[in-house]
Amino acid sequence: MLIDLIHDKADSDLKIQGPLFLIWAKNGFIGQYYNVLEIWKAWAHHVEGKAIDCGHFIAEEAPEETYQTLQDWLLLR
Repeated sequence: MLIDLIHDKADSDLKIQGPLFLIWAKNGFIGQYYNVLEIWKAWAHHVEGKAIDCGHFIAEEAPEETYQTLQDWLLLR
């Protein structure tokens, strides 16, 4: 819709203000071909994250590590 394009243009120079925590699959496509943290630093002020040693579906392949990683980060907030 046109209004979405107008809002996108108006906000194009703004960054996400709150802390952003990313989890990605180390052995998945994203983990192999992109520097996830660097990409998101263009969009947010405070970016942290961790690659989990698994393939495509993180929560299914590494549920305990996914849970622990999220819990550790949330407890720091």
